[in-house]
Amino acid sequence: MEQRKLRIGLVLVSVFFLVFLSACGKGNAVQVPEYTYPVRMPTLPPMPSRTPRLSPTPVVESATPNTDEEHNPTPQTTLTSEPQTQATTAEVQPTITHEVVVYTATPAIPPTQSTGGQTVKIFLIAVDDNGASGTQIGCGDSLVAVDVVVSPTVAVLRAALTELLSIKDQYYGQSGLYTALYQSDLTIDSLVLVNGQATIHLKGDLIMGGTCDNPRIEEQLKATAMQFTTVTSVKIYVNGTLLEDVLSLK
Repeated sequence: MEQRKLRIGLVLVSVFFLVFLSACGKGNAVQVPEYTYPVRMPTLPPMPSRTPRLSPTPVVESATPNTDEEHNPTPQTTLTSEPQTQATTAEVQPTITHEVVVYTATPAIPPTQSTGGQTVKIFLIAVDDNGASGTQIGCGDSLVAVDVVVSPTVAVLRAALTELLSIKDQYYGQSGLYTALYQSDLTIDSLVLVNGQATIHLKGDLIMGGTCDNPRIEEQLKATAMQFTTVTSVKIYVNGTLLEDVLSLK
């Protein structure tokens, strides 16, 4: 209905202007009554304002891994967003530095073992010492223990006896200690340790310098074997004959 009235008004206005123009063309003054037809302009509903939709700005994450390779990385995360005027920073966890302490076990060295080898004892004689330097034996002599270094071995008894039998000088170094076995040429044929009893078989030549060497030889060999806690008694044979019997015949 509104549109129809608008059309009628537009038609009347058009007719009015046509008449006016026609009158002006003929030079005749035409007085047009001062009357204005009401023209009703249609009222259109307001157009909805369109605000461009902003696409959401993706949240950017940046992670800084922990430099400690032995543990799981601890990310440090920073969140940024464009619509905000100030960047929002997530709480940053402190980086934990793990101190790895490496412990190196040092094997305990037994008292009878040095860093360059294994220490055992051999027993020598302090002649005419009358027990002042060690256990008194034989003809007023002393039995003295001397430390020697051998190659590391589990056969410590064999190693100690081998060292004692290998001395070919009458006196041991500059110590002044005597060995009654220096003239002999003996080697270990067999050695058996059963229930604390050590059975030692020697072979070769047994040579003595006098009657006082008898107790010296016997005590040197037995004391060298008895230094070990696993040995409680000793039997020594020379070429298959018990040592006491061999010494009694010389």
